[in-house]
Amino acid sequence: MACLAPNTGEEMRVIDSERQAKEIIDMRKSNQKQNQLNEKQTLKMKSFMESTGSSDRKTLAIMIKADVQGSSEGNQGIINKAG
Repeated sequence: MACLAPNTGEEMRVIDSERQAKEIIDMRKSNQKQNQLNEKQTLKMKSFMESTGSSDRKTLAIMIKADVQGSSEGNQGIINKAG
């Protein structure tokens, strides 16, 4: 049986309705899924960079398109780490 108590330091919120709770849960699941996809992309980028070798590296201009500021900054950070 899974423990339902929050982890140490985990954020807790008091909310007004079950609908609002479900929206928060959906948003967190979406963020978690996006983070997992970003991690996979980072691994793919690192693998690509390693396969090309340091002497063959070229500059690649990319445009990051995102729906919110935080997600674009997260993607940009991941790309910068890979390079």
